[in-house]
Amino acid sequence: MSWQDEIRALLPAGLAWHEPVDTLAYRRDTSIVAPGHPDLVVRPLDAPGIGRVLAAASRLNVPVYSRGAGSMYAGGVNPHAGGLVMDLGGLDRILDIDTVKGVVVLEPGVTFGALLAAL
Repeated sequence: MSWQDEIRALLPAGLAWHEPVDTLAYRRDTSIVAPGHPDLVVRPLDAPGIGRVLAAASRLNVPVYSRGAGSMYAGGVNPHAGGLVMDLGGLDRILDIDTVKGVVVLEPGVTFGALLAAL
């Protein structure tokens, strides 16, 4: 069994893909750096799924690149070493807005637009 198959088996069907046509959008951010080529893209929808994927990737020595909402303007990924892109766009809840302290707590899939609308 390949490492891709092993990690795919940790998530429900439809939350992992590896075909080039499906991974094209995960090859780069908007920088001028040459795009990479992820071997696998996964989209865990909760903390336990993230934990399972990270534990397996660590054990299998697979590089992991995390990706948030997907605009690729802020903190985008360039998976140069192949490996796995973890799409966290499904984790899109705003957990807390503290206007007194000026702090928001949110999941990595929250878009700037959703945050601005909530503020």
